[in-house]
Amino acid sequence: MVYIARSLPSGQRAGVSALQQVHPAIEEASTSLGAGGAITFTKVTLPLIQSALITGVTFAFARSMTTLSPIIFLTTPGTKIMTSQILAEVDSGRFGNAFAYCTVLIAIVLVVILLINVIIRKVVFRGRTHQR
Repeated sequence: MVYIARSLPSGQRAGVSALQQVHPAIEEASTSLGAGGAITFTKVTLPLIQSALITGVTFAFARSMTTLSPIIFLTTPGTKIMTSQILAEVDSGRFGNAFAYCTVLIAIVLVVILLINVIIRKVVFRGRTHQR
């Protein structure tokens, strides 16, 4: 919950700024053609703000995975956190282990970011055919 609360404002700001860039006439045209509010949002607005949505979620996740300061005060001594393990390995002089943890952390972040991109693209473009 601390990760969500800490990263929410930056992701929310990305979404708000993207929504402010969508001209109201685009949504009004969809509504005047008979689409409801939910259809207008999912078929018109959401594809326009997709990149900002992906960027906000990606930033929030990457920041959550690499943060250390708030979690130190909220966990018990028995809980192992990867970022604190990296620092502990460096303090002990075991740089190989620290590099291995860093590699695993980078791999986890990249895989989750890729999954977020795929999921958001499938949700936004679900059932949609591109016609020219």
